[in-house]
Amino acid sequence: MDSQTVEMRFSKGEKVDAASLAEFLYLFNAVYTSCAQVLDEKDLSNRNSSEFIAKASKKISTLNVNDVNKLFSKDLGSKTLVIQGLAYHSPLRVTVSGVLILLAVAVTFSGGTYELGPLKVTLPPIAEGIENLRKALKPAVNAPLSFGIHSRTIKLSKPEIVELLRHDPSQRNKGGFQRFFFSLRYKLHPKTGQIELSDSEIQKIIKNCRTSSIGGWQRSTRKIFGRHFGF
Repeated sequence: MDSQTVEMRFSKGEKVDAASLAEFLYLFNAVYTSCAQVLDEKDLSNRNSSEFIAKASKKISTLNVNDVNKLFSKDLGSKTLVIQGLAYHSPLRVTVSGVLILLAVAVTFSGGTYELGPLKVTLPPIAEGIENLRKALKPAVNAPLSFGIHSRTIKLSKPEIVELLRHDPSQRNKGGFQRFFFSLRYKLHPKTGQIELSDSEIQKIIKNCRTSSIGGWQRSTRKIFGRHFGF
């Protein structure tokens, strides 16, 4: 599938700092990449993107932390999204080349609009676009998302703290997850109730709570972290 060059214009003539532009393009590329993994060659030759947005959304909703992180570095070969140029003449314009249908779907996820024949793209204000792309990428991973998924600090409620601390420490060596579970107790700040979780810890929590086999440890983990990670 040949790449096509498209100029994307932000809808608002605002000053855009380098960090915001980098974040938008980083997230936009990740959404574009996720769509490339969902759509097959037949899809890629079709110019009707509306039917594929639901398809892409369903696929994205199944991604875990590691899956999302891989989107930021995956090599798409000839389908790769390439930045061809930047121009700031109010509004900011970004010229890219990529597969037409993937661009159209990614633009839609960003909150932008497009017209076909040839493709004409208008992007939302950059802050709005960043937020929309974050939301698109994390329906199944309720974790901080920017340049990948990193650590997250959460504040536990009193009932959640009680649940975390109620287990008998003698149980810590009876399984891999039990050891991990008890390690979280030592990360809890006793005064603020805050706990900082790394990306790997977030992944373990989410994986444990989404297992089809629900036991006492899964129920306890859900009571502690369900409010924070949406399960």
